[in-house]
Amino acid sequence: VPDKPGEAALIFETIADAYCPAELPIRIKRNAVKRFGRNPRKEPMALEIGASAARGLARDEYETDLGMAAMQRDAVAREHAAADARALDADRQVAEKQGVARELKNQRQQAERDATVARNTGDTAMAEERAEDWARLNIEARVADQQAVGAQSAAADARVQAANAKARLEQRDADIATVHARSERQERAFDEQEDQARVYRHAADEMRETERLDEAYTDLEARGVADADRVKEAAAAHRARAEE
Repeated sequence: VPDKPGEAALIFETIADAYCPAELPIRIKRNAVKRFGRNPRKEPMALEIGASAARGLARDEYETDLGMAAMQRDAVAREHAAADARALDADRQVAEKQGVARELKNQRQQAERDATVARNTGDTAMAEERAEDWARLNIEARVADQQAVGAQSAAADARVQAANAKARLEQRDADIATVHARSERQERAFDEQEDQARVYRHAADEMRETERLDEAYTDLEARGVADADRVKEAAAAHRARAEE
């Protein structure tokens, strides 16, 4: 079963009694078996044609899959960087708003003390003015607290988004590694296919020599030539090498 869609996906199945245990599209393998069968003279050509065609398809798929995986990885990397930046900016806002709130609360406390002193000394106007300052500072301090809380919430959300983006980024890196690994497996399989073609070609050469010697032996034996058995032995040796 292919581990992904596509003609050059890795195929683990037996075709024509394991005709070629290599990574080839089903279409190419079936056509090769149908056309050449178990003919040792033509199997090398079938294997080489199949391996070459499959290698071309696999490389096209590799470029497509790798390009898609890399683009997706880059997009997630940008999301991760943006989420990290938002978290850092939110953290900065938290510290800034908490500092503003502390300062406003200090000013509010001072206004309250000033108003108390003014009332105790009979300075009604100053007491009213500082009381108004206290009311304004109290509002501003509460708003600053709200801003700090909002920034804290934004920072927490951004950190969650950054963590999620990091997980997706790791998955995209794994996807790229998978694409590389699949391509390497395919290339090894095609190399094995070509090695098998060389073995078949050697066998075909040996069989051709066997047939030539068999014909020569038949002729020599018919004519009663001495030492004809030596030709028969040579043919047997070539046949054995072809069947190794």
